[in-house]
Amino acid sequence: MELLSKDKIIEINSKIEPNSNIINGNLITSYEASLPYCSTISLKLSAIARSLIKNHCFSDGNKRTAFIVLKILCKMNNITLNNTNLGDKILYIAKNNYEIDYISNNILFFT
Repeated sequence: MELLSKDKIIEINSKIEPNSNIINGNLITSYEASLPYCSTISLKLSAIARSLIKNHCFSDGNKRTAFIVLKILCKMNNITLNNTNLGDKILYIAKNNYEIDYISNNILFFT
């Protein structure tokens, strides 16, 4: 699976929200912690999205950063993302405490 570097994610966030900062090193935890435990690419992408959304890696722009990172990673890895109302789905993930498999199967990658 192809991933974006942490520096690239920071760059994406800084373009979205120029005054945003990394909070407490959460980007390392958010981006890498659950990946070894995910068996499929869609689960890994869901874990990345949930982590960027929920762990507040940045002082601002977390959901917007997750939206763009998810779209880029899907394109890089030839994964079809259910784009219907994707912005609303990002907000839905932010407001709820779903497991990664639920996010993958019912929100982001179902057909």
